[in-house]
Amino acid sequence: MPLFALVVLALMAGVCAGAAYAAFHSESSDLVLGYLEAGFAELRTEMPKSHLGAFWASLRANMGSLILIWLGGLSVLGALGSLVVVTVRGFSVGFTVCFIVRELGLPGVALALASVMPHNLIAAPALVTACAGSLRFSTTVIGRKLAGLDVSPGDSLRGLAATMPQCALSLAAASAVQAYVSPALVILASRLG
Repeated sequence: MPLFALVVLALMAGVCAGAAYAAFHSESSDLVLGYLEAGFAELRTEMPKSHLGAFWASLRANMGSLILIWLGGLSVLGALGSLVVVTVRGFSVGFTVCFIVRELGLPGVALALASVMPHNLIAAPALVTACAGSLRFSTTVIGRKLAGLDVSPGDSLRGLAATMPQCALSLAAASAVQAYVSPALVILASRLG
């Protein structure tokens, strides 16, 4: 349980850091805002062309994060890298939400939630679970080698091996939501705003 708390803390630290960065960093936001407004204007009239392309891009990114978390845990010394992956994911969420809300005001709240929240409700717990499993394996190996604890890394490795496919399925579902559900919600939110 303490490892889950540590990973959630890393995710929340990333969210807060991303939001703070977006709130205090205003360079070139006019250019980005121009792209956003042009994209939202197009979304008000038509659906995106390629849901499948968005799905594959999201799936590659999600599986890349999962593989980095898994390899970080297996390498033991790279376990902190697993926390970095989760923190960076939190940073991107915090930055995106804060930037959209800062630039678009109240209509940006609905837009930010519609674009970021649906798939991250699935992806964030999967990444937290994967990272906690990787950290559990790493701490078990470190505890056995350095502290001489009577613990079996094999149990942690089996737990990690069972956790990763479940997390991969959750991340695939999150990719599907991001590609097929989130665009419809973004269209709805952009029409309301």
